[in-house]
Amino acid sequence: DVKEAVAEEAGLAVSKFEIEYEGQLLNESQIIVDRLSDPVGVVLDAIITAKQMALIKIGKGDNVSDNDLRNEVLKGDPTLIPHYAVAGVVLRPDILFAAVKEHKHESVREILAAYKPSKDTFKGSPLYYASELGCATCVQMFLPYWDIKRRNQPSALSVARNAEVADVLLAVDGINVNDGSLHRAVSQNRIEVVKRILQHPSISLSMLNCEGRTILSCATSKEMVDLLRENGAKITSSEFFLSNSWAKYRMRFLTIEDIDVDRRSDDGDSAFFYAQDINELQKLASISKDKDWALQYRNDGTTILHLACEKGRSSISDFML
Repeated sequence: DVKEAVAEEAGLAVSKFEIEYEGQLLNESQIIVDRLSDPVGVVLDAIITAKQMALIKIGKGDNVSDNDLRNEVLKGDPTLIPHYAVAGVVLRPDILFAAVKEHKHESVREILAAYKPSKDTFKGSPLYYASELGCATCVQMFLPYWDIKRRNQPSALSVARNAEVADVLLAVDGINVNDGSLHRAVSQNRIEVVKRILQHPSISLSMLNCEGRTILSCATSKEMVDLLRENGAKITSSEFFLSNSWAKYRMRFLTIEDIDVDRRSDDGDSAFFYAQDINELQKLASISKDKDWALQYRNDGTTILHLACEKGRSSISDFML
C-alpha cells in the first residue's frame, strides 16, 4: 500500500517504482531501513533485503569478518561468497569443512570458484574429510583441487564411507588401489566399499599392509571373510601358525584352508615349516599344489625333515619318512 501511494504521488507505475540508495538502484521489491528520499522528494519507510544489506556491508568493509563468511556459507546466500573473497575475507579450513558436513553443496561450489584453493591451502585434506563423511558430491568437486593421497596421510579411498564415494574415487585414472585402502575398509567391515574395490582390475589380494598383514586376516566378520574367500583371498602361514591369542581370536573365522600354502616367507619358509604336528602336515599336504613338499628347503638349505629331527618331533619325521 505504501509503495502504491508513493508511486501514485510520484506519478510512476508501481512496476517502474525505483529508489536510489548510496548509488545503488533498488526496484519495488527492495525497500529501505531508513527514511530515504526518492528523486521527487517523496519519503518512504521500509526494510532493505538481507542480500542488499550484506552487499552494502561487504562493499563498505564495515567490519566484515571470517565469522560473517561462515554464517553466509551455512545459513545465508551462497551467491554472496565471491563478494567476501573480493573483500579479502580469509577462508578458514573449518568453514569449508562445516559446509561439507552440512551438505551445503552450493556453498562449497561457490567457495571453490571464488577462493580457488591450492593443494597446500589446508593442512588437512578436504577430499579426505568429504570421503570420510560419505559426501560423493563434494568428493567429485574436490578432485581437481586435492590429491587422493597426501604425504604421511591415508588415502581418501581408505576412509570412503559408502559405495557412492568409492565409485567416484575408483574412476580416477591411475589410482593406487594397493596402498592399504582395502585392508582398512576390510578391518572396518565396510562391505559395500570392499565390493567396489575388489572389482578394480589392478587390485592384488596378496598385498601386505604396513604391519605385514594380509587382507583376509583383517576381516572382522564372517560375511567379510566369505566375500574375500569368494574372490580368492588367502592368509600367510605365519599369520595362522605364529599368531598370538588375540590375533587368533581376530581370525577366528579362518581355517587352515585359508592359508596360501605355497607362499614362501623371505627366509624361504613355506607353511610346512610352520606346521607343528602330524594333523597339520597331513592337512597341508592335501591342499598344496606342491606334491613334493617333503623335499622343500629354506634359503639356508635346511629341510623340514632336518628341523623335525633337530627338535625331536619324531611323529613328524616318522610321517615324512
